[in-house]
Amino acid sequence: MQLKFIYAGEWRTMWKYTLLALVLSCSVFAAAHIHAQEEKTKPDTKSTPTPDLTALSQKLKAAVAAGEMTEKEAYSKYIEAAGTKGDKKMMADKMNGKGNESFYAIVIGRLESKDLELGEFTLRVDYITSIYGDRRLKDSVLNKSVKVTGVSGPWLDKLLVVKPGQTLKFRSGTLIDSTFSLSPKATVLEQATAFDPATYPIPPEPFRGFKGVVIGTVESKSDQGYDMTIRVSAVARVEKESTASEPDSIVGRLMDLQGFYANEFRGQFDALQIGDKVRVGAAHRLPEIDALEVTGLLEKVEK
Repeated sequence: MQLKFIYAGEWRTMWKYTLLALVLSCSVFAAAHIHAQEEKTKPDTKSTPTPDLTALSQKLKAAVAAGEMTEKEAYSKYIEAAGTKGDKKMMADKMNGKGNESFYAIVIGRLESKDLELGEFTLRVDYITSIYGDRRLKDSVLNKSVKVTGVSGPWLDKLLVVKPGQTLKFRSGTLIDSTFSLSPKATVLEQATAFDPATYPIPPEPFRGFKGVVIGTVESKSDQGYDMTIRVSAVARVEKESTASEPDSIVGRLMDLQGFYANEFRGQFDALQIGDKVRVGAAHRLPEIDALEVTGLLEKVEK
């Protein structure tokens, strides 16, 4: 049997490689330990995403405008989504239309151009009423050319028949600079009578704040729902909550009434024809706008 001797030089080589392997192992272990510690201290990036409060605000306002909830209920839902932390006044301002672009209104103007493929058109604004949102924005677009986007589906058919120069009206949802979008629950986009301050339903100042019952004849009615114009022939009753200084100042003039989407009015509203005489409860809850809200009573009166 032969014995193999390892010379001193070979021992030194083996020891060198063994030491190198040991150093590398320790380095790998240390790196793995540091990585594990970093993972433990890393902030959680999978937390609940922040809700889109602007989109929520617009959705809630649309629900209020459609009569699906009260302003108080909408405000509560907004605060719940925004959380209890932060400045509640700031959150309330956002919900009430301050600091965002929500602008729910009936806009009337003359068509300038239209692009059915893009679903948009431009018009010169003549009149704005029924504003739900920041009313100060009204002055920024009156008598100016604006763009309207978001026209689709059956609204394109309505836009198709309106020619440049003719008057149309639509319900807006947002206003950003000089660009409107249709309301998320659009109920109006149709040709309208040319605007004339003397013949449009703008209540006289002494009538603003009225609450009571009036009698009048149906002059126009939106074929897309829930608002109509009557020419008032008499004021039948004035409620004690009314703040109008001269309720009879509306006699002989046109009145814009809205809110007929409620179940208690929808059947009677659908059955009414142009020229019908009606007795209707009306409340001018927001005297700074021109439209009144139907309340309590709607019935046809035999002539």
